[in-house]
Amino acid sequence: MSKLIDKLISGAQTGADIGGLIWAKDNKLVTGGHMPKGFKTEAGPRPEYAKLYDIKETQDTGYPLRTRMNVMNSDGTLLFGQMDSPGCKLTIKYCHDYRKPLNTIEWPFAGAFNHYRAQKDIRNWIDENNIHTMNVAGNRESTNPGIQDAINEFLIFVFNKEQ
Repeated sequence: MSKLIDKLISGAQTGADIGGLIWAKDNKLVTGGHMPKGFKTEAGPRPEYAKLYDIKETQDTGYPLRTRMNVMNSDGTLLFGQMDSPGCKLTIKYCHDYRKPLNTIEWPFAGAFNHYRAQKDIRNWIDENNIHTMNVAGNRESTNPGIQDAINEFLIFVFNKEQ
């Protein structure tokens, strides 16, 4: 694997967040991030993520605080999903508010989506923005079924394949 980043953080929600964390763990990267109080996900509480992914609880049961903290504690955010969703809009807002680099990828991938171009673009984005800690965020599994596996596979392609 080309080691382009040192750490991957996420909000550990079902879907894109977990897809990123699974990829990072499989590749022996440091993981972390913040979740709502009670380790809240749409699939129920996941306190085991504290140990498994080194995820911390926020003081709030809502999602906005964890989204803000993950944006703030990263060098840049890679955002997957439908950009007009409330969660994506909030992530984009926080990236702009805190002047953090943002790379967005619409999912499901459109027919003309070029994985090779995306691989090059993401690698260049990481290099140009000096990203060591990357936040992976995006839609949850219930709103975009299959996104967890798709993001995991996409990250394998982007980081584990030579250019």
